[in-house]
Amino acid sequence: MGKTAGNNWADCKTNTEITKELHMTLILEEIQDYTRSWIPHINRMPRNRLTRLIRNYSQKTKGTGEDH
Repeated sequence: MGKTAGNNWADCKTNTEITKELHMTLILEEIQDYTRSWIPHINRMPRNRLTRLIRNYSQKTKGTGEDH
């Protein structure tokens, strides 16, 4: 990415700084935006849908890892 911006290793710029110079969106921001829109989508699903059940799942008991 540094070569695209006309930088070399001696410039000591982070990827975040370079993406801001190039006016690019950071991949982490893209993922966060996708997650923000996906969670309400899941919440609008019927309660019996597997996707919603998995998202809202919480383990009731704590296993010991031993077979009895």
